[in-house]
Amino acid sequence: MEQYIINCWMLESIPWDNSIKKRVLQYFGDYQHIRWQYIIENKLHFESECHKIEYSAVELKIIKDKSRQELSEMIECGVEVISPLNYTFPLVLRNYKPLVKLLYVKGNKSLLTSGNRIAIIGSRKPTAYGRKIAYDLSKYLAHRGVTIVSGLALGIDAMAHKGALDAGGNTVAVLPTDVNHVYPQTNTKIYQNILEADSLILSESRTCTTPNRYQFPLRNRIISAISDVVIIIEAGEKSGSLITAQHAIEQGKTVYALPGSILSPQSSGSNRLIYDGATPLINFEHVLESIGIDIEIMPDSINFPEGLSKLAKQIYFIVKKMKNLSLDEIVASTKFEYSEIFAAVSELILEDLCEYSGINEITLL
Repeated sequence: MEQYIINCWMLESIPWDNSIKKRVLQYFGDYQHIRWQYIIENKLHFESECHKIEYSAVELKIIKDKSRQELSEMIECGVEVISPLNYTFPLVLRNYKPLVKLLYVKGNKSLLTSGNRIAIIGSRKPTAYGRKIAYDLSKYLAHRGVTIVSGLALGIDAMAHKGALDAGGNTVAVLPTDVNHVYPQTNTKIYQNILEADSLILSESRTCTTPNRYQFPLRNRIISAISDVVIIIEAGEKSGSLITAQHAIEQGKTVYALPGSILSPQSSGSNRLIYDGATPLINFEHVLESIGIDIEIMPDSINFPEGLSKLAKQIYFIVKKMKNLSLDEIVASTKFEYSEIFAAVSELILEDLCEYSGINEITLL
């Protein structure tokens, strides 16, 4: 995978004409299999009459060494680079246009593959009603083990992240900048809280401290791709949230929109989504049903032992409702890996909250 990353960076960095870069990728099939020595020895195969390859093997080695050094420094700073060869890379994005070449993550990358993820996005200038719904819905879903995805923007995004964090749940922030730079800076505290809560910061930008306008609509396809459901809380006629909704539809995801006043500019776009076929958000429970969760739990009614993991708490409530469950049924219900379920169940057993009542079947004590 490192070779894929290095080759991708190198091809982006070398000031060759795009026609040459296109020929290189077409010839080798992908970044993983690029052979630079072969390119130098067979320049005529990739050049055209107008565009030549001027670089030598020595110059290419210098670029490769710099790329390796940059990758090493990223890893030391806690940033991981995910290529399409990695199982955590979202399947939807592998062939979706515009193509996402690499993802940069900081924090708990297992959130990309474990459990359910729901995107909650909307206006940067929401009404008090929109802010309350975004916060309450996010908190409600996070209490029930759902990871909340949003864009760390002002308004609805910030409230969605805050609701998830206040519930003690997980959240993923998809940035238009690189993962080490907060945008907007007024959300720095939320950014820090996300990392402290073992949640995730994600971006496709390698280095970008201040985003260009085109990067905002581009990151929306990632928000929808990593989510099972996309919920638009409030959106004006030209809101970027409508772009996310369009990506979600193209990716086969369920889209909800919060009904709003026909007199409110903040709701004109979201109301239009409902008119065009989006599901109106009229009940929080309906969202859970759409991802196959039919569990009504009261998280605040139990005083759990200190240090019990979020997944262990989620499993406790599942078993509480169903009386007893097999590990296979818990895996199907939570969408976590078997090894993660087994570890969480072990926590519950050690705390005398449940026990095995049969082969791979647990019940509450």
